[in-house]
Amino acid sequence: MCINIIEMTNFSEYLVQEMLRNVLTWDHTSEQAIIILEKNEELMNKYQTFSERKLTKTEECRLRQLIVKTQAIIEFLKTEKEEMMSNINAMNHSQRGVNNYMSSYSDSYFIDKDF
Repeated sequence: MCINIIEMTNFSEYLVQEMLRNVLTWDHTSEQAIIILEKNEELMNKYQTFSERKLTKTEECRLRQLIVKTQAIIEFLKTEKEEMMSNINAMNHSQRGVNNYMSSYSDSYFIDKDF
């Protein structure tokens, strides 16, 4: 039983270390952020199976770092989403202007050269 607890502790510390390593390798792109969050979600699901035991100091420290870094990634993605939505709205606004302009001139006009 004692070996199992040690193995569980080592494995859970490994999982936390891997999640932290993932966020520390982030290259500040939204594509990489999504990949990291997906990887860490899988690792966190495994980690949560060990949630009944007490955390080691190292594990606790790494988890705090992981939380801070993950929050930074999430905030980055929120900002990216807001910028993208703003750009889409601006494009829609421009498109509406073009559509309004074109609809006011939608009637065909022919010039009679003999006139």
